[in-house]
Amino acid sequence: MTALRSKSKAGARALWYFTIELGSSGGQGRIKRRGFRTKKDAETAERAMLNEIQQGLNLNAGKTPYCEFMKDCIQDKKL
Repeated sequence: MTALRSKSKAGARALWYFTIELGSSGGQGRIKRRGFRTKKDAETAERAMLNEIQQGLNLNAGKTPYCEFMKDCIQDKKL
């Protein structure tokens, strides 16, 4: 669990963020979420994201065309 604090600009409050590396070789990319007020909030969100990934979160879901998405939804409802 790594929550990092971002550097604050003059007069601004520093916020927390986390980064999750996907794949062992780093070829799949990273997930970065930021803007958390406390370290605890960042760690809680990171744990939730890791749980979703372990349960089979489809990271490429945003790249699925709408018509294919709707076809899948209709098939799932028929079952």
